[in-house]
Amino acid sequence: MADTKSCLQCHQSFTIRDKDEDFYRNISPQIGEHILSVPTPTLCPECRLIRRLAARNETALYLRKSSLTGKDIISMYSPEAPYLVGEMTELRKDGFDAMQYQNDCDPKRAFFPQFHTFACKVPHQALLNFGGQEAIEYNNFAYEAKNCYLCFWGDYGQDSMYNYGYVNLKNCINNFWLFDGELCFQCVNSQYCFRAQYVMNSENISDSAFIADCKHLDHCMFCVNLHHKKYCIWNKQYTKEEYFEQKKAYATGSFAAWEKMAEEFANFVKTFPRRALRNFNVENCDQGDMNNNAKDCYVSFHMVEAERCCYGIDNMKAFNCYDCYGSVNMTHCYECYAVVNCQHCLWSFDCYDSSDLYYCQSCRNSHDLFGCIGLKNKQYCIFNKEYTKSEYEKLLVELINTMQQKGEWGEFFPSTISPFGYNESTAFEYFPTDKKSALQRGYHWSDYIAPKPQVDKFIAASDLPDDIQDAPNELVDSAVICVLSGRPFRITKQELVFYREFSLPLPRLHPDERRRALMRMKNPRKVRDAICANCSKSTLTSFSSESEAIIYCELCYQALLA
Repeated sequence: MADTKSCLQCHQSFTIRDKDEDFYRNISPQIGEHILSVPTPTLCPECRLIRRLAARNETALYLRKSSLTGKDIISMYSPEAPYLVGEMTELRKDGFDAMQYQNDCDPKRAFFPQFHTFACKVPHQALLNFGGQEAIEYNNFAYEAKNCYLCFWGDYGQDSMYNYGYVNLKNCINNFWLFDGELCFQCVNSQYCFRAQYVMNSENISDSAFIADCKHLDHCMFCVNLHHKKYCIWNKQYTKEEYFEQKKAYATGSFAAWEKMAEEFANFVKTFPRRALRNFNVENCDQGDMNNNAKDCYVSFHMVEAERCCYGIDNMKAFNCYDCYGSVNMTHCYECYAVVNCQHCLWSFDCYDSSDLYYCQSCRNSHDLFGCIGLKNKQYCIFNKEYTKSEYEKLLVELINTMQQKGEWGEFFPSTISPFGYNESTAFEYFPTDKKSALQRGYHWSDYIAPKPQVDKFIAASDLPDDIQDAPNELVDSAVICVLSGRPFRITKQELVFYREFSLPLPRLHPDERRRALMRMKNPRKVRDAICANCSKSTLTSFSSESEAIIYCELCYQALLA
């Protein structure tokens, strides 16, 4: 029988299903003769997600000193963060062993304060990048990034800038959740795009601009809900010659003209039916969206090749996992993020090729660890101190018994020990709030202001030339002041060349504000009840009630395209 609880954070009621209780029971660690039961959550799924994301910083980067060498480095930890920080090359070089920062554990004391003390003495990786050495600076959570700048949360980028949530990009600028793209600009939630601009929720788009909910388009502009088309403008078919003649009217690098076209296209999109949910090849995936090849996933979003997962977001190849974010190839994991090739990892993050980790961070090729940071090829460790198997199990049982008494066992790391202010964290990106509200909810807030760039000239964005062809080469030596946030940013030589080639206007917003604007174009990670505008049957949708979208259920939407 389902149990209803009240969230200790937001005080909203949430349900613990029988299936959920089975999961918590099955992942409960068995240490010798002791079964250390994982309790049911005290927070609702959304508050659990916010708490995890408040411990993760994807996009806020700082210039600070390495704690190991003293040289200037780029880091996701600000100079005011409580952690020691080193570059990836420093922490992975021969001779460095995180075991040297071990701490004794007092099993009679609360765990989280001890962990925080320990975490502040262990050097942390400045940026969570992997692969080639060119991925180290100016990107974060990036794998194999070559000549990329401010690209976050993606794999295999080359010669690209200002992208978030990507795989296989080449020469792309300012995209949000784009997979397999080349020479693309401002594409959102799309894949297989080439020479495309302003594309939303579409795939296999080439040499096109202002496209929404389309597939297999070539040389099209201002089109919605079209499949397998060429030479269309405003959903009207033209001959090849007519298309290129009509296109001349839109060939402009004017900022004002592009803004007007974007507004007209947004109004045009509102007149078309939209697909309520964008699941593909799923079975029994209730209350979720953007899932692909998934089965028995509940309240989950953007799950690929996943089965029996709940409350998951952005995971691939996951089996029987709850409350995980941004992970790959994992089984029986709970309240984790950025774990790869892991089994039975609980309340951990940035761990690879490991199993039976509890409250661990940045560990590799290890198993049977508790409260460890940065270990490689280790077993039976607590606070980076190694024990015999019997010593480890005895101490672990004592420690968890104390955690149970103090209400710590089963909870993710509390926000009070996060090294990031709420406004630096990924939580702020998806659940923005003001400083007062964040502090009232127990989160930190960073008031750190980075020094202004050392340039000879600052230019107000409103004073930039309207047309890209009027932009001088000397612009790359200046800093532009964002019209929205007032923060300075640079326009690099690489992007200036890109804008000129595709007649795109100069940006007026700081890269952070550009990313957030694209994020708002993507549906939220929650569903609501709706009525199909065609058949009047009940359906679920991830479009917000404020979106003004015309919602069609799956059957009606597919019939529309037939």
